Amino acid sequence: GHNVTRGFPVINRPWSMLLFIDMKEFRERIIERYVYIAETDHLLRHDIPNRATPQLAVGYFFPYMSPKDPKSGGIAQKWLPDTKVADMPPVGPSPILIHVDLLRAVTPLWYELSWKLKRDPEANAAYGWMLEMWGYSIAAARLKIKHFVWQRIQIEPSAAWHQTLSERDGDWAPAVDPFIYHYTFGVEYLLDGSPVVGGKGTWSLDKRNYFGAAPPPDLKAPPECAQEAGRVWWGMFNEAIGNLTKEGQWYSRTGQSTRSRTSDESTELEAAMGALGKELVDGGQWLIGNEKAPLQFFRRGKLWTK
Repeated sequence: GHNVTRGFPVINRPWSMLLFIDMKEFRERIIERYVYIAETDHLLRHDIPNRATPQLAVGYFFPYMSPKDPKSGGIAQKWLPDTKVADMPPVGPSPILIHVDLLRAVTPLWYELSWKLKRDPEANAAYGWMLEMWGYSIAAARLKIKHFVWQRIQIEPSAAWHQTLSERDGDWAPAVDPFIYHYTFGVEYLLDGSPVVGGKGTWSLDKRNYFGAAPPPDLKAPPECAQEAGRVWWGMFNEAIGNLTKEGQWYSRTGQSTRSRTSDESTELEAAMGALGKELVDGGQWLIGNEKAPLQFFRRGKLWTK
């Protein structure tokens, strides 16, 4: 009820799992010893090897779940009377691989702590939309449920970061070839391939574009200079939507495609670039001398390199 959830919709996750593990359908349908818990915006790119054991769950490290953060970790410590906050797994309840017995053990406390944290003004202010994720991690720490933190399990790209899936893009980037593409963030580009951060691009692929209607078949391709992540997401969406459409299983009501306008460059800009500027932009990527990292020139004086 609202007196417990206080308008917090994500409390539905532990509440739904609490109901599900007590249903006869759970006993009848979940006959395996291990389960994989996903979210609706997870695209499974490859089969995930099961590294979980009866004593060990597998999760993904979320930087904003780190118990080392003085404020968030300090609040969590208050809910861990017999455990050091440093022993709290920096994961949420998804994606995880977990033994059914551990799932049954952690779910009641996960739910209980989530709504207690929601009713606590300090925790509610600090954790916000992450609150039930902290509820899960604190519950796991209380019950001494260890987690193997596996960065290859997923990637969360945006227009600004983690755009490369086939190789690592910096020391803090996820591992190569992740199993899950989590499209929690949108990917936005101008038609010249310039990424758009903090706004909508001329080419836009974002789950928030489809709150009122499903994506249409044959989403328009990203700009030629767009990086890898946008192409992977676009390709997986088009493949799935195309197959479901052929089977008569896609929605009759669909929304906009990925391209909102036919052009975002003015004739004045084209003229100002001149022949050399146009060749630098349209002819890239470029290698200079013995450098191995390519350069990509964009309109408006922008330059990209690894």
